[in-house]
Amino acid sequence: MRLFHFLISGLLIPFIAISGSAQQYWLPLSTPTLQTLRTLSFSDSLHGWAAGDSGVIVHTSDGGDNWQIQNSSVNSLILEIFFIDSQNGWALTWDLEPPTFGTIILHTTDGGLHWNSAPYPQANVFLRSIFFFDVLNGWMAGANGLFIQTQDGGQNWNVAPVDSSLFAHYPVIHLNFFDPMIGFACGGAFDLAGVVWRTTDAGQLWMAQGVAPEPIQHLWILDSLHILGMGGDYEFGAATLKSSDGGNSWQYNLLPTFGVARVVSFRTMQEGWAVLGLANKYIVSRDTGQSWQEYAAPDSIGVFDIVFTDTLHGFTAGTMGKILLYNSFLVTSPILLHPLDGALGISISPTLSWQFLKGAEFYHLQVSLSPDFSVLLINETNIPSTIYSIDSLSPQTVHYWRVRGMSSNEVSRWSEVRNFTTGSSVGISLDADKIPESFHFPQNFPNPFNVTTNFEFSLSVPCRIQLEIFDVAGQRIETLIDKHFPAGIFRQQWHAEKLAGGIYLVHFRAISASDQSIRYRRTGKILLLK
Repeated sequence: MRLFHFLISGLLIPFIAISGSAQQYWLPLSTPTLQTLRTLSFSDSLHGWAAGDSGVIVHTSDGGDNWQIQNSSVNSLILEIFFIDSQNGWALTWDLEPPTFGTIILHTTDGGLHWNSAPYPQANVFLRSIFFFDVLNGWMAGANGLFIQTQDGGQNWNVAPVDSSLFAHYPVIHLNFFDPMIGFACGGAFDLAGVVWRTTDAGQLWMAQGVAPEPIQHLWILDSLHILGMGGDYEFGAATLKSSDGGNSWQYNLLPTFGVARVVSFRTMQEGWAVLGLANKYIVSRDTGQSWQEYAAPDSIGVFDIVFTDTLHGFTAGTMGKILLYNSFLVTSPILLHPLDGALGISISPTLSWQFLKGAEFYHLQVSLSPDFSVLLINETNIPSTIYSIDSLSPQTVHYWRVRGMSSNEVSRWSEVRNFTTGSSVGISLDADKIPESFHFPQNFPNPFNVTTNFEFSLSVPCRIQLEIFDVAGQRIETLIDKHFPAGIFRQQWHAEKLAGGIYLVHFRAISASDQSIRYRRTGKILLLK
């Protein structure tokens, strides 16, 4: 008989949209094991560990590109693994071989190169979850609502007080802390109750509260007030548990999807992913748990744990030794480099550039006269590099541009929208038959000049050229050139009909196309007569 059966009729059921396969979001990595992996821990985006059946532990130090098996020294199922940094970690397993029964604690201080195992001093104690703040202070919890604390790195363990409520002695499945004072745990028993334990005094007392008809498998602490739990059963389906008052009250919500939600991890403050074990699927919320979408796991694998180290790096672990990497290409975008946003006096034949985006095979560039890109001047979808030169734009006009990465079957998000304003219409002539031996930027001619003058420059190697006009106060007036040129001799004409007469400065720079170093620079004075 369910202790909480009476709660079901009044529960809210958030909408679940079935969205197909998660294959576009989660990419399989190569691992050296076929054992089921049930628990993950990452100390940062590079260093991670996965563990599971038959005592297997695998480790990566390069963000998942390569994994190596570590010698855990045990052959039993590893229930949970936890690292505080790239060197110090712990794991729990159970000794179920007679004559001894109980918990075995694994510990490493060198990133898992060597694992030491030691039994918990008391037999027949089965601990399920472990959490450490630092190398000295940690907690374990498990069967019978048992909470155990160490303050000396595990040399000694002390049982913490738990209240005497009806729910206090149900099994603990997961343990987590918001800070050293405030901690939460969750657990329960199928068909009986789901329980949350809370401490607000650094574990001097743990208070238990019955919150659900089925066990709560995992708690994610969003902040000091908002906590999201995951659970359910195979009869009624997955479920969430929410608190918006720091754990004083809870709302249990059934989800219309088959399976038990085992672990949830948030990529952003709004977007959280949960794994449903042998139901072979993920559910994702993009509104902090208000609604959920369902995705089938790639290759129908079971997924048991999930962790995001930041908004771009996420990992899941499951059956057949599978570890999957979150496809950050879908949520990133190129960073625009040049021209700068709001730049004035840009050449009517500009070169646009942006940073390389990991995963992009080519790029999609749009240039428009409107910020909503309703009318496109350029809509190029197969740009193979991060540079694009435009033959001609309208002079003295504001242009808007954006870029996104593309692969054979995926697109990234659009970059930010930038704008630049072109300068006067100018002409460039090339002496194609002569390659100079050195760089040269002589005085403009004529000088002084009235309205129109010419700048000539010589390049011994290909370079990106910047030719800019400044007033005597150092304010940039116009960018005549900002683009790549081959070796040769070039001439640039400038029309200054809208400027007042006076002294101006011309700044010329030749930037290496290979290493971006400045190969040549010169600043000169010019005199406009009016």
